[in-house]
Formats: sequence, structure tokens, C-alpha cells
Amino acid sequence: MNAIVNALTIDHPSPRVSDRYMFISSKDIIRTLEEANFKLDSVTFRKNRSENGTFYGRHLVKMYPATNEYDTDEYRFQALFQNSHDGRCSYHVWLGLFKFICSNGLVIGTAASMTATIIHIKSAREAALEVQKMVEQIPTVCESVKLFKAKELTAIELKSFAKSALALRYGNDFLKLPSINDYVETVLYTRRGEDEGRSVWNVLNRVQENIIQGRFRPEGTEAAGPVAPIRPLTRIAKSTAVNTGLWNLAESYAKAA
Repeated sequence: MNAIVNALTIDHPSPRVSDRYMFISSKDIIRTLEEANFKLDSVTFRKNRSENGTFYGRHLVKMYPATNEYDTDEYRFQALFQNSHDGRCSYHVWLGLFKFICSNGLVIGTAASMTATIIHIKSAREAALEVQKMVEQIPTVCESVKLFKAKELTAIELKSFAKSALALRYGNDFLKLPSINDYVETVLYTRRGEDEGRSVWNVLNRVQENIIQGRFRPEGTEAAGPVAPIRPLTRIAKSTAVNTGLWNLAESYAKAA
């Protein structure tokens, strides 16, 4: 909790950075976006050591437009930005989808316009403008969602999608494990009826949930679900990288002939 409070209130950089470091406060970016009718959703902070009780490290802020004609009963669009106050990561912006029923946060990485690393920003206003530019891509993403919902995967494609998702999470060598088929079953596991089916959209949502949030059932228990364990993915950089990779993977399947 202290880390989150720090990210929202800090007004100075880490004492470890040089005088040449261009400090842009996340507090000021959030305030500027709120003035542009955005609402704060959540803040995730990298778990690292504090400096004299203050956390300056990498954090991920999720906000959303207060009014958005493209939001549905199923999901809401989000704007995400990554920042730090110790110079250890670049300012980075993504567009995302938050699915209400399962608290899934899909991060969109379909093209360069959907994700951007901003190096030479000089003010919170410039940083906030990059977030607003990302939100302008929402209509394009809506078209992708339509494609995802229209395209059905074959049984072979389902397994291939799952293996590619596991490679994003663990690397290609992971696919050589003797138990790989158990992990394929784990990532394809359906937690709720709404995600049942073979459309790219349904497959993406359940694979993303199982890959990011984790799926684990100890052997010998009576609980439903596959046995092969996948632990939750909590690191900000890895989580966003895997999330955008999954979106790109879905696009490749949706657009395949």
C-alpha cells in the first residue's frame, strides 16, 4: 500500500539519479488525465526495496475514459502507462481491454500504434497526450475483436495456440517437456461458460486468464480442473510482454486464411 501511495504522491526523483535525469511525476500525469475526463482504475508497483521508505521503482497505472461509446457490457477499454522515478525504465503506453466477468486485463499489442515507448517526453502534459493518442485507436481494436469472435479454431489450431502461449510465458525450450500436453490442457481450461467455445476471442480470454492469473490444482484433490501448475505472473514487464504477445498471437490466427 505504501508503494502505491508513493506512486500517486511522489514529487521528486530518486536521489540515486543524476542531475540530467528528466523527472516526470506519475502524480502529475494522472492529474492531467483526470482533467481530460479519465478515471483512475488501479496502480501496480514492482516489489523492490525502498529508499528510506520511499518507492521510486517501476509501476503500472491503469486509467479509463469516463465516457466511451465503444465500451460494452462485456468489457471496458483502458489506457495503461508504465513509469518509474528512478530512471530504470522508459515511459511506456498501452491500450487495453478490461473484461468485467473475470477481471481479465487484455493488453493490446497488435501494431506499433497500440503500444509505444516514449523516451523524450519533457512534461506530464506530453506524457498524458501519448495516452490520449492511444485511446484514439479504439475503433481499430473493435474491428479486431469482431474478427476474433468470427474465427473458429480447429482442434489442431487450439493446441498450437496453447503451445505458442506457453512459449511466450516460459520460452521455446518449455515445449520440449514430456508433460507439455498437460500444460496445454491447463491453459485451455474453461473456468466459466461464457468462455466456452473455439472462437479466437474465447480461446484468447481463457488462455490469457490461465497464463497471467495462474492455474493450479494439487494432485489428489477433488477440485475440478487440470493438474499441471501455472503460477500467477506478477512482474509488470513480463506480464505486459506476455499479454501483448497473446494479443498478437490471436490476431495472427484470426487473420489466417
